[in-house]
Amino acid sequence: MENNRRNLILMFVFHQWYLHKLFYITYRDHITNEEILKRDGCTRLEDIVAERRFCQAGHSLRLPDQKTAMR
Repeated sequence: MENNRRNLILMFVFHQWYLHKLFYITYRDHITNEEILKRDGCTRLEDIVAERRFCQAGHSLRLPDQKTAMR
């Protein structure tokens, strides 16, 4: 579980770094991560990952008992 949390944090850091580069924002501009997300109009990466995990869990739960979920 700890490894999943660490990967999520690393993905969040990469996403923020990429948005900084995309909008040509440097650390001297003193713009918060939340403000960058508002400018971009995108959702947080954590929310996207959580939504996709719920969708995958729904697919797995609807499978018949005799069939196993493929990985």
